[in-house]
Amino acid sequence: MKIFENLDINNLENETWKDILDYEGDYQVSNIGRVKSFKKWHGTNERILKQNKDSNGYFQVNLCKDKISKHKQVHRLVHEAHIGKLEDGYDAHHINEDKEDNYVENLKQIPKFEHSSFHKKGENHPLFRKHHSEETRKKISERHKGKHLSEEHKKKISKSKKEENNPLFGKHHSEETLKKMSDSRRGKNNPNFKMTNQKIIDIQIDLEKENLSQKHIAKKHSISQSTVSLIKREKIRIT
Repeated sequence: MKIFENLDINNLENETWKDILDYEGDYQVSNIGRVKSFKKWHGTNERILKQNKDSNGYFQVNLCKDKISKHKQVHRLVHEAHIGKLEDGYDAHHINEDKEDNYVENLKQIPKFEHSSFHKKGENHPLFRKHHSEETRKKISERHKGKHLSEEHKKKISKSKKEENNPLFGKHHSEETLKKMSDSRRGKNNPNFKMTNQKIIDIQIDLEKENLSQKHIAKKHSISQSTVSLIKREKIRIT
């Protein structure tokens, strides 16, 4: 039986426990990657929490405080309890690159941009060699059935775009408008504008703060909210 599957309340060999940051008194995490709850549940006041994997292949548990539940990655809990709180812009990295090995000795703190490079190539990518099942493909196909435009609808759209039917027919942008459009595509207003690595790190740090929305972060850094979302999903990364 693997560590994360063992729900025995008794300590395993060389296992030690420490309170989870911000959940003191309610939850503890061990140095080998198990999480314990002291909340009342089905007649017991102490139990080992079941773990499941998130979309990136990391083990996580569900913690509750003030009636608010949150998913927390186990390796980060181990690092912050047994090594120290992670600095802004840093991640807990599995030294042997095995995401199932959450022993404290297998964890170290490294910059986010360096960490992402470890897990986005080839076999390290969570979707490497994974494909939709036949059943999933069928469901996707069924969802898209009946959503095609009718021939009549297509003709109406085509007609509305032709010459006198087009509200912009015969109209042209003024020199002033053309200049504004040109200026808007330069620098930070250009969607393809390449941000500096430091800028991306600053935005990643803000994304870690629970009290900041993506809309607020976008306004703070003078970028679009969609760009913030791309950075959060690591579609835009440090080079």
